[in-house]
Amino acid sequence: MNNPFVVWKCPQCVADRMTCDIVGFSDEGFQDGELRAFLSVFCRGCRKPIGAAITIGGQHMPAIHELRLVETRHAHPVNLTDAISVHKTWPSIPEPYASESLPKKVRKSLLDAEHTLINGIPRVARGEFRIVLDVATKEILADNADAVTGKKPNSLYERIKFLAENSLLTPSLAEWADGIRSITNPDLHDCEDVLPREAEEIANFTRLFLIYVFELPAEVAEAKAEADRKKAEARDD
Repeated sequence: MNNPFVVWKCPQCVADRMTCDIVGFSDEGFQDGELRAFLSVFCRGCRKPIGAAITIGGQHMPAIHELRLVETRHAHPVNLTDAISVHKTWPSIPEPYASESLPKKVRKSLLDAEHTLINGIPRVARGEFRIVLDVATKEILADNADAVTGKKPNSLYERIKFLAENSLLTPSLAEWADGIRSITNPDLHDCEDVLPREAEEIANFTRLFLIYVFELPAEVAEAKAEADRKKAEARDD
């Protein structure tokens, strides 16, 4: 293909520094010294289309000239990455998310796991979500240190069992957590392939576990605090 191209992170396959061929250009005119435009590109890796809203500074007239030649099929295979500023893509590039209501260490480990999953490394991602569970169960134990007695467990298996025996996890949540542990256990000892859907399943189980254990209680506490505040204001009136 003789079209100009850019080297971007592809929002379709989420691969870094992918060459994307420019196949369409819509000129929206100049504003504040910049050309505003829309691009249609195809990633050479996944062969999927991407739309982008861009601007190009007026100092990059050769790049603008090349883009205007795209529709005439007389453009040249030149790299325009440095000339183009991207403001939005369709689809958008996925961003890792973790609730602010999660404990700090749990939230950090979840963001790491989500980032790995987004970047298309399913075997590593599945192991990262196991780490999230490990950190989360340690957090539950630490938050309830005064309520439990006896030797504190070291392994994830022992910790899940210990938390259940001390009523810090419901039987269903303990079974859920142990399921995640057992499924991801082989990832610690071999390099067998993991399908993206298999990693996504563990991710979903882990997210739901965190919702039940941390996020919902935090939302209930916040709602109660807000209700108490309103009651206090009503009494003052």
